[in-house]
Amino acid sequence: MKNILTICSLFFLVYVSSCATKTETWSPVGTWDYTVKDTPSGDGYGTLVFTKEKGDITGMLRSPEYGDSELSNLVIEGEKLTAEIYLSGLDMTFEGTFEGDNLTGRVIAGTY
Repeated sequence: MKNILTICSLFFLVYVSSCATKTETWSPVGTWDYTVKDTPSGDGYGTLVFTKEKGDITGMLRSPEYGDSELSNLVIEGEKLTAEIYLSGLDMTFEGTFEGDNLTGRVIAGTY
């Protein structure tokens, strides 16, 4: 009887510890505020919205100045992001790194 109680206790401890060590996978899904500094027309701001549809992450740039524009060729690998967008007559490329609740990077827009 003592062996059965010991085995059951060990099983319970292993079960509880496996539940406690479960970690959630990080995801960029949600709304991110952005600021693009030092552009020829001043600082730009708005939100980036990432959603998950059928297992794929899609992105939308929302700007009070330019409206909503869908990100194309969006790739998120680990903490790295790349995407393209056509906005205000320019093809632009985004490159960035997620660091917790922050996304830092750069925007490449033609010769700018």
